[in-house]
Amino acid sequence: AMTGEAAARSAETARLLVETARQLGETLDPERVYDRFHELLRDTVPHDGVVVSSFDADEDLIRCEYVWTDGMKLDPATLPPLRPNPEGQGMQTAVIRSGETLLANDVAERVSSGRGTFYDVDGKGNVRKIRDAQAPATRAAIMAPVKHEGRVVGIVQVMTDRQTYTSEQAELVEALVSQMSAAVRNAKLYQAAQAEIAARARAERELRASEARLRVTFENAAVGIAHVGLDGTWLRVNDRLCEIVGYARDELVGRTVEELAHPDDPADEHGVP
Repeated sequence: AMTGEAAARSAETARLLVETARQLGETLDPERVYDRFHELLRDTVPHDGVVVSSFDADEDLIRCEYVWTDGMKLDPATLPPLRPNPEGQGMQTAVIRSGETLLANDVAERVSSGRGTFYDVDGKGNVRKIRDAQAPATRAAIMAPVKHEGRVVGIVQVMTDRQTYTSEQAELVEALVSQMSAAVRNAKLYQAAQAEIAARARAERELRASEARLRVTFENAAVGIAHVGLDGTWLRVNDRLCEIVGYARDELVGRTVEELAHPDDPADEHGVP
């Protein structure tokens, strides 16, 4: 049977997840989703750093999308993309390969042992290997996978220099990440749809402008021009052609050359009877 304390904790977690879903669903801006995710995380799981990364399996690259460290948010574009550790020793690599959340309370030991490559990011966005930077070693980390249709498409790292994490905290981070990933996916789909709508509108404007230029060229040409259908019908003619053949525009459009010609009419110098 669940103890009173455990039941209360479970109820609080459920309440938090409902609130998380509500808050994250209020925006369709991916960056704002990350900001709100971090705000919720800050109130529940103590940490000194948070990194949200995407993983492209085709390119085999991990790219940062959100970084918070040393009490400030950094531009993720300043951080270079990384490849998973080829020997499978890195913590992000382990999450990508297993698809499971990793709770590591031995990060300092992992760094000192050389198992994998570990990086430090300072408040200015400088990225250095921890062993080279001689920076305060991260003590503990929770790394949760971001999944879509069963595939790992990203990793969320929650790190602290001051304490260890519990399995309950790891489960909470995993649940929050699940909510965040759904909200980010919706936001990105919305942005992609908006970009497609904008591209179509731009293409339509360019097409209308091109058609307008063609109309001006057609009407103002110094030579006679006609747009003739496959059945020989005159669909459009310019003023110069009307002058050349001696017919008004409405006498030409919608008719064929055969309809305008009489068999006994001699052809003039332009070849039109």
